[in-house]
Amino acid sequence: MRLLHTADWHLGRLFHNLSLLDDQRHVLQQLLTIIDRERVDAVLIAGDIYDRSVPPAAAVTLLDEILAELCEKRGLPVIMISGNHDGAARLGFGARHLRQAGLHILTDLATCDQPVTLAVNGVTVDVFGIPYADPEYVRSA
Repeated sequence: MRLLHTADWHLGRLFHNLSLLDDQRHVLQQLLTIIDRERVDAVLIAGDIYDRSVPPAAAVTLLDEILAELCEKRGLPVIMISGNHDGAARLGFGARHLRQAGLHILTDLATCDQPVTLAVNGVTVDVFGIPYADPEYVRSA
């Protein structure tokens, strides 16, 4: 089973008040090329999908386009955890419903003991995602 592990996309980032969205789109298109060439079976995105908890609409649209390419067009499962830059509650909206499409958005530390089970060509793997949590929350949990 071929897993592609990525992280820190920071979609919507500004650099000296200039949007990096076009550059990010270009890099994500290159990522799709690599996924196709290497025949990746699943994609892991380990946090900081967005650059801030309330991302610009164009960043949300770009993520939606890339996830559609992965889950709908290619039929690949995607496992994504929230990072410290993401608004976990916003990122996780609709996560229960999206699982059926192969998109697994893990944003709740309380469920990190529940794996996402991937099965490809007779190989089964349990993936555990541990989303970012504020230290104060972890201490009390």
